[in-house]
This record gives sequence, structure tokens and C-alpha cells, in this order.
Amino acid sequence: MFKKPPPPPVDLNARIRGAVSRPAQPSTPAPPPPSRRKERAERDKVFRQATLVFSDGHRFTVVVKDVSATGARVEFFQHITLPPEVQFLEATMRLRKRARVVWQQDGGAGLEFLD
Repeated sequence: MFKKPPPPPVDLNARIRGAVSRPAQPSTPAPPPPSRRKERAERDKVFRQATLVFSDGHRFTVVVKDVSATGARVEFFQHITLPPEVQFLEATMRLRKRARVVWQQDGGAGLEFLD
């Protein structure tokens, strides 16, 4: 009444054919392919207000979430598409940099400093 049902019979011929037909595994793993991405600079987590200035002079306020020597990640709460290049201004860290918009998604963007 409380016994488990017996396991299904094992087809040994099928298991042997499967094991023989698999290619041999290399004994040492191959090294990973070289990455095309540059090493990222160390990032500092911050929560500061900054301004992006567009080429037409329009100013847009953002929140800086992290910053490094090579760029920053910003967030904003308006539905807007950033232009390909902006001026990044942050007063407390005394940053005034030209930046390229690397990615933009759901109220956030990654900027790469050009200067």
C-alpha cells in the first residue's frame, strides 16, 4: 500500500550507444576568448544631482547613481530620449565633461566621458 513503484527497466544498449557516440571531453578547459570590451574603471556609488546640457542648450536634471574616471550611470524620471552626446555637469564633484550616451533604457543611461 505504501510501497514505491519499481523503477522502469534500464535499456543498457541505448545508454552504451549514447556514451560511445558523444565526443570526448577535453581534459583541460579551453581559455576563454579575448574580450572586445575594455576593462572598466573602478566605480564609486553616489547619489547626487547633475545636469545634462544638450547641444541646443536645453538642460535636463538627472540623478548620478555611480561614477568613474571614464563615465557615469544616471537615472531620470521623465520619458525622454537623450541625444548621442551631452555635456555632463556635477557641482559637488566639480565635474564638467563632454559625454557620449552609450546606452539608454527605462529612465536610465550610461555615459562615457570624452574629455
